[in-house]
Amino acid sequence: MDAAEHELGEHLRLAVESRRAGRPEDAWRHLLAGEAICRSTGRRRDLVTVLAGMAQLHRDASDPASALPLFEEAVTHTQQLRDPHRLAHALRHLGEVHLELRHFDRAQQHLREALDLYSTQPGTAPLDLANAVRPLASCLERQGADDEARVRWAEARDLYATLGLDAGVAECAAGVLRLTPRAD
Repeated sequence: MDAAEHELGEHLRLAVESRRAGRPEDAWRHLLAGEAICRSTGRRRDLVTVLAGMAQLHRDASDPASALPLFEEAVTHTQQLRDPHRLAHALRHLGEVHLELRHFDRAQQHLREALDLYSTQPGTAPLDLANAVRPLASCLERQGADDEARVRWAEARDLYATLGLDAGVAECAAGVLRLTPRAD
């Protein structure tokens, strides 16, 4: 491990620690330092992590518009890295930001692309799938595609259930219930 790699690792660790402790200013300081290291040393894979961290801080601050270009850059880098799993992850986050911005067509496109990539990768974690299916279900529901949305909500619910994630199960079960036709 060279000095830059060690320094970068320390900045990333401290950024995560700061975010979890509710100190976004400190997290920003460490992420900006990490970004400088990545850009000066050509560490593209690590730059994706830094960009995602910066974008997440914007999302934490309810500023998805500022997160958008960071996730777009992260997607560009993951495409160049030719890492399908990382690309799927970046596309999912980009899709979620478009969903927050009410760009439903773009959100759906990125979320479907993420799911396609996840489904072709052996060993994709069920949590990754669930976390991509859930926002797609929400997007479809907002677009009025109730039948497919209901199927996706049920799919996400079942994935969260296999993982024992009760909050995810409850959110998705509510989605299924909202879209289940009532017998009058």
